[in-house]
Amino acid sequence: MLLWLFGRMNALATAPVTTQPTDQTAMPAMPEAYPTWRAAAERLLARRADLVPALPNAAARALALLRRAPEDTDAATAALAADPALSAEVHRVAREFGTTHVGNPGALEGALAGLIPAWRTRAVLTAAILRVLRTDIAHLDQRIATAADRTLRHVLTSALAAERLAAVRDPAAGAAAFEAGLLHALGRAVALRAVAAVVPPQAHGPHGRAHVVASLVEGLQFECARRVLATWPLPTDVLAAARGVLETNVDPVELPRASHLVRVVAHIDASARDRHARIGLREELLESLRALDIPLGRLAVVEAEVEAVRETVARLVGAL
Repeated sequence: MLLWLFGRMNALATAPVTTQPTDQTAMPAMPEAYPTWRAAAERLLARRADLVPALPNAAARALALLRRAPEDTDAATAALAADPALSAEVHRVAREFGTTHVGNPGALEGALAGLIPAWRTRAVLTAAILRVLRTDIAHLDQRIATAADRTLRHVLTSALAAERLAAVRDPAAGAAAFEAGLLHALGRAVALRAVAAVVPPQAHGPHGRAHVVASLVEGLQFECARRVLATWPLPTDVLAAARGVLETNVDPVELPRASHLVRVVAHIDASARDRHARIGLREELLESLRALDIPLGRLAVVEAEVEAVRETVARLVGAL
């Protein structure tokens, strides 16, 4: 059960929390690195529209129905039935998110009905994104699959932690923050597909194989994310929040609150999860902390919350 996690922020002590030391020897991802491979990946992306995943049709229909009538789980279940694999994924996610058992929890309709209405759309979107990312992990070679698995865990952590932070800082932005947290890193998944196609398995840059992948993905992910967001039929506030997370040359005051919520927790998670985290994330974190009126003295508390969510996600990825 996940919903008990949200709302614990106020109960945490304000005493500083010891965080993991930064690996000062790690080489951060540099988007301008490996220009030949990057150019090849860009050419491939221009030719291969199929590298950009579409929101599964059954998920799009179910989401549209639930956004119009959150109580009508029968109609959403019928829409999902057209895609048995997605239906099974939604069922697993719904049972993990649920806190009540309405009807028959062994059936998808009962599992969806067991969620509070706001979490029904989140369960469907989460399941759709898991389908996309799990497909990559299953078909990519090990060095790329490891990065894809990290992306899957990162998007789940970002979504859940952003919702958790919103419960304390801006409850009205919680729904958009959750969905933007899921969406903001999909560009990494697309970039990984292109990198896997153009970089030979034996590639080894001066800073190691992981740095080759990290740098190429860093240079490609933002444009890839914009392509995904341009094709997925989602509410305007969710799309605006997800795009705001990706913006690096915009006045922070102009960004949606949901974007700042995601940027804070995504930065914390990315820095802890990937020693090749890109240069510039620290500045974006500070901008968003100011926008949310979170003093630096509270950062350790937020970090502890993100770490708790990461542990939950580690269990969930196995469970899902």
